[in-house]
Amino acid sequence: MATDVARAGPLEAVLRGRGASIGVRHGRRVATHFGSVAGETSVCLRSVGLADRFGRVTLDVRGARHDVDAALRRIGGLGDHAWMAPVGPNRAVVRCEPPDEALCRDTLEGEDVLVVDATGDHAALGLVGPCAGAAVRAARLEEAPFPAALLADPDGYEILVPRQFGPAAWTHLLVSGASLGIACVGYDALEHLAVSRHAAQR
Repeated sequence: MATDVARAGPLEAVLRGRGASIGVRHGRRVATHFGSVAGETSVCLRSVGLADRFGRVTLDVRGARHDVDAALRRIGGLGDHAWMAPVGPNRAVVRCEPPDEALCRDTLEGEDVLVVDATGDHAALGLVGPCAGAAVRAARLEEAPFPAALLADPDGYEILVPRQFGPAAWTHLLVSGASLGIACVGYDALEHLAVSRHAAQR
């Protein structure tokens, strides 16, 4: 897909300001790297990387509480193919990689819930690496000046915020995680880590 018709994420201006190279993956404009894929991969292996996760899919699931809970139990059976978090008594968000979107939607079918693609409504910030948990604690999201949903994903954690709060959340995480050696990382480093993880699981 041509770059000029690909979907741009809510963090693109911030990413460019941090020196990101922008490319297209799965029809979306993402930060491919911030100068060194090898260096960014190393950051994710030894401390914590901060990544824009706009390249993934966000499904907004709404319905009666028992139906939403049932839908989440079904999604939980997919393992690393999907992850989720309740964001209210009658609502949850489900996240997955683009190739797994059809699987997630099929899994949600059969429950009396409304499922909407809400990818463009959120900024998704990923924390990847052995210090990801420490970075979440340092961020003190319950006191942050923006609403945030925290999800555990196969690589660490994701923080979903309404798209207008994306730049503020990005800066907040960089500042709060500075003592941990947090650094911006791009899509290519994350892909390299995912390939290595899958190979190790075989």
